[in-house]
Amino acid sequence: MQLLLELLAGRGSDEPVPVMLSLAGWDTTCHRRLDEWLAAQLTTTYPTLRAAEYGGDAAPRALAEQGHILPVLDGPDELPAPARAQVIRALNDCLTQRDQLILTSRTTEFAAAVTSAGDVVTGAAVIAPVALTPPVAAAYLG
Repeated sequence: MQLLLELLAGRGSDEPVPVMLSLAGWDTTCHRRLDEWLAAQLTTTYPTLRAAEYGGDAAPRALAEQGHILPVLDGPDELPAPARAQVIRALNDCLTQRDQLILTSRTTEFAAAVTSAGDVVTGAAVIAPVALTPPVAAAYLG
């Protein structure tokens, strides 16, 4: 959540809007592509986006397909092991060089998913947080 808030605070007007979504809702057999699932999630979670002044029913799909949303995908570690591997394969099948996303997961479960999928998330940079000491945390909050 802190990452999402920081992304929103530093976002320029021409940059995609970060939106946090739980991967628990992605059925890769129903929505094979991330942008399809993202459009469905936007339609369900933010029904106001379908208002006429925003482009009607086509607006969520346009936002997803045209890169106006930065998906912050949370929780692959909370999926059953086979579903984790399916998500990794689906991401690799559908992502292009212009696509951006952030995937947050516990390290151990993500490593197991990568092993199970037999592939990494192509083109991804992995960032692992380190524990903050109390003085560093206090300085950040200060």
